[in-house]
Amino acid sequence: MKAKTAEIRIYVSSENFTIPFMLDFLKKAAFFKTVRYETDRANKFKESQFSESNFAKHVEKEEKAFKHAFAITLHDDLGNEIFFYKQKTTSFITIDIVKEAEEHLENWIQFTDALLEKDSVAICACLYPENDGFWQQNPDPAQYEFHGRSLEGVTVIHHNAYLSTIDVKSLPGYSNYFNEIWFGSTWMMWYGKDYFRMIPKERFVSFDQAFEIRELPGGAIRIQLFEHRDAYEEKASRAIQQRFRDYLGVDDAVQALEDAEHQQERDWDDVAIEIVTEETDASGAPIQQYRFYVDEQGQAVIRSQAVRQITYGVNGQGETVFTHEEELE
Repeated sequence: MKAKTAEIRIYVSSENFTIPFMLDFLKKAAFFKTVRYETDRANKFKESQFSESNFAKHVEKEEKAFKHAFAITLHDDLGNEIFFYKQKTTSFITIDIVKEAEEHLENWIQFTDALLEKDSVAICACLYPENDGFWQQNPDPAQYEFHGRSLEGVTVIHHNAYLSTIDVKSLPGYSNYFNEIWFGSTWMMWYGKDYFRMIPKERFVSFDQAFEIRELPGGAIRIQLFEHRDAYEEKASRAIQQRFRDYLGVDDAVQALEDAEHQQERDWDDVAIEIVTEETDASGAPIQQYRFYVDEQGQAVIRSQAVRQITYGVNGQGETVFTHEEELE
């Protein structure tokens, strides 16, 4: 297996994850010359030479047999791979870019920009340098030893004399999910209008420690946390990654979204983020209020430790219609 220079993940609503969408995706990614592919079941993991008609036929078989879950892997001659993963609610595409094709990375970044710019086709996307997406999810310390990686700064839980695991939730790039949508922190990230119904856009753009936050046509944003992609393992890079995660309250946001979906209430002292519906706009449509409890540095913390409350009012289009701050006693 060739060494990766980067991995891009793009998240799309499953209702838009159709055969025409996949074929159009491949056409527009003209720098990826698809030569062969395999599917989970339609061709039983045997590689097939790519043609649009054969590909569409195999995908159709997968959809008929397994409507809510299938995977397809496509290859080019350079060793790059595209994975299409169909899921029930949110599907995703993973693009593995090998070091020999690093000159195409900027093409992929611009391609991802376009997916977020036009009609909000994508919900969000993220770019992990090299194999960092794997290491930020890996719970096995033996993998570190096998690959000659240091465990310095990694939290290891010793369960007994025979079993130790890494606390992956302590890693800055750990991936969390709500309705199969990614929540996390890495070198480069994209967020579209649908995402702003879960975390307000103003919360992202008010983070003032990123190397760059760029607004794309149509209202989506692209965030680059630190300047150099290959510096991702430096302490300063990991620190900014963690600060972004804490500022957004990534894991608290997932918990708040789950609580709101299941109409579950928790002890108010225990939450860093609350989602409530208390107002309506001029048309009578509900406005979601996102209450962030923050410390002196503006980081999301549980309410009992907070000094200030920031409330964002978000309408059904993901637009922030008001922001209100108040000091807490």
